[in-house]
Amino acid sequence: MQKDKDFTLEELFNKLDQYLMGDIEKILDKGEIGYPCVMTILTGMELLGFLLSGDEKCAFNIFWNKLAQHDTRYKSNELRKIFRQVIRNSIAHDYFPKTGIYLHYDEPEKHLHRVVNGQEGLYVSCTALFQDFRELYNEIKKELILNEDKAYKNELQKRLNQGQSFIDKYFASESFKKYNNKTITKEEISKQQISA
Repeated sequence: MQKDKDFTLEELFNKLDQYLMGDIEKILDKGEIGYPCVMTILTGMELLGFLLSGDEKCAFNIFWNKLAQHDTRYKSNELRKIFRQVIRNSIAHDYFPKTGIYLHYDEPEKHLHRVVNGQEGLYVSCTALFQDFRELYNEIKKELILNEDKAYKNELQKRLNQGQSFIDKYFASESFKKYNNKTITKEEISKQQISA
């Protein structure tokens, strides 16, 4: 999303449809890529929670509570902590979830089942998690596009723009000037770019 241009919620959700939802679908189509898939889903949950609340600290919980209202299997603070702390934080910082998580890209019928295999654990199906996420994503998307005043779009825009100061400092640095001082035009950038 561009710094110099405010985006509409419709534009934001078009990007999310293309990249967030599209990336998850591609990951699941390839199969057996569980960690990047579950991280992308959990990051999407956090983003939607932020759009609904404007509060970075409780964004995940906001989305999780809506998910629990939508599907009672998720109505557990302990389960929320597992997804946030044991899965999301651990994969983000260590690449692997902590012990006790059996993450699989498929077999949705086993989602959230107890696993007994010497050590007890929780079975997480990326396919099932994505199906549950997608249903709520579509509801939130429809609700926020119809009621833009309920979305914390400006707060999200500010958060996304914060990265530009780092970019500007890098371009002004001696390191960039010495090693990478090359410029390309917008026309030269592939249409497959991730963001702009």
